[in-house]
Amino acid sequence: MQKSITTISTPEERHICLMLVNNAKQKPMTNEYYAQLAIIMRTADRHGFLENLPGMLNITSPKGSYSQDTLRYYMAQIREFYAYCVTQQLDPLTDVTANEILLYRGYLQEVAKTSANKPLNVRSIAIKLAAVRRFYFSAVICKLITHNPAEGISIKNKHEDEFGTSFFTAETLSKLFQMIKTDDPTDAKYEENLRAKVIIALMAIEGLRRVEVHRMSTQDIDWQQGIIRIHGKGKQALIYPRPDTLEILSEYIRMRRLQPGLSPTPVFTSVSNQNAGARISRTTLNNIVDYWFTKANIKESKKSCHVLRHSAGTLLYHATKDLRLVQDTLRHDDPKTTAKYAHVYDKMKNRSTSTIPVSIFTKVEE
Repeated sequence: MQKSITTISTPEERHICLMLVNNAKQKPMTNEYYAQLAIIMRTADRHGFLENLPGMLNITSPKGSYSQDTLRYYMAQIREFYAYCVTQQLDPLTDVTANEILLYRGYLQEVAKTSANKPLNVRSIAIKLAAVRRFYFSAVICKLITHNPAEGISIKNKHEDEFGTSFFTAETLSKLFQMIKTDDPTDAKYEENLRAKVIIALMAIEGLRRVEVHRMSTQDIDWQQGIIRIHGKGKQALIYPRPDTLEILSEYIRMRRLQPGLSPTPVFTSVSNQNAGARISRTTLNNIVDYWFTKANIKESKKSCHVLRHSAGTLLYHATKDLRLVQDTLRHDDPKTTAKYAHVYDKMKNRSTSTIPVSIFTKVEE
């Protein structure tokens, strides 16, 4: 019989389980704080583990650390998982088995809703399960549990099935750029339109992810060498944009609004009255891209920023037939991911059903 979390945990510890992740920002990694985390790891200190969960996730990360955005998001998913455990009268660190994780996955698929009261999509569920796996991975490293009950439990990503239609042709992208008017600096919409054109260029031509555009700062740009350091999914990389991308980026940075004292200095800033000159959010990036997709009549359900990155990969392979170049440009760790671009292109080019010796239009002689 499972014990209730209300009987296992002290009131203080229950409070930590439910509330500590509201402050998802890790404390500065000073020598003192590092020593504190090391003691927690060596002594299997449950209370210390939960109280310092952001730091514990970071210090036990396979890649060394998470970005603040990733850490904050993981903590939010762990908070939701803790709340679920409480409703099921489970102690997350002593009662949860692989069966319970499977039940949680079923709950996410069949019961859980978004803030708009819609079912969760596959990507959202996959991220929530990943956060739970990271939580238990850290707990195993800290010797609070002997095995990870969430290990190997994920969900099939349907994105692969939809990949074939998730890109724009060169003609479509050219028309999109032409629609965004940036030829008159006196136009009241000049800064806003220029920002949109640069954002779309970085995604559709240079293959950047939304988060990489969001995090870009002026300190990341080496204008002399024409190189930009980007901050992506837990790692940094260098990109080498083509001249017209750098030219329009330079023009935008020269004239954009910017709040004083921001460090690092954001490249893309807000034009709204309430937040003018501050770094724009990822939601705003989506809204900018979706607005122009709608204006160009190319907006479809579930197509937003990432379709531009897919377009860059597909068009680059189409032009070069060089998968290694595409992998390097899009910074894929796994070459299998890059191979999808060749697969899509080859299917479009070869049209394998053309080999069937049946004519649709030719009349059959009687």
